[in-house]
Amino acid sequence: MQALALHAALWTGVPAGGGTGDIALAAAFASWVPRASIATALVLWRFATLYCPLMLGAASFVALAARGRNALPAAE
Repeated sequence: MQALALHAALWTGVPAGGGTGDIALAAAFASWVPRASIATALVLWRFATLYCPLMLGAASFVALAARGRNALPAAE
């Protein structure tokens, strides 16, 4: 279900799907899961699938930039 919702969110053309994946999952599970549980799960899902990879990517860019700066020969 999550993979289907994420794939559908990719086709919206809005960065991170604009919440369409979250809305799709909330609508799909609304009749089985309490709203408070859905809200908690969606916040954790958004963090795990969007913010965590963004932070890891930013840390990678910083590490690569620092490594590249140290690898350059000193100008004389």
